[in-house]
Amino acid sequence: MTPEQMQRFRNAIKDNKVDFYFIPSGKMKIKLLEKQDDILNKLPASMITSILSCGPGDGFLIESSLVTKYLDGSLDSNNAYFLSLGEIRVGGIIDMVL
Repeated sequence: MTPEQMQRFRNAIKDNKVDFYFIPSGKMKIKLLEKQDDILNKLPASMITSILSCGPGDGFLIESSLVTKYLDGSLDSNNAYFLSLGEIRVGGIIDMVL
């Protein structure tokens, strides 16, 4: 990620009107279906169902605090791994993908 992109994300985090979405990847869905991933296997069944129900480009809201910690590299390893299996997007802004 370029410094400019990083700054745009940081600016978006400061805006209370901005929402962040996690878009799960196909790889994540395969891992969930195979049930061979120790970290993903710990997710609640309702969350697994929600992830598997997401169509291409669909996702769910995540807290800006998770995005901040992810950008800073201070997010715990389980959540960092989870977020690495998809994209973080700023609500409706396609060119802002982490």
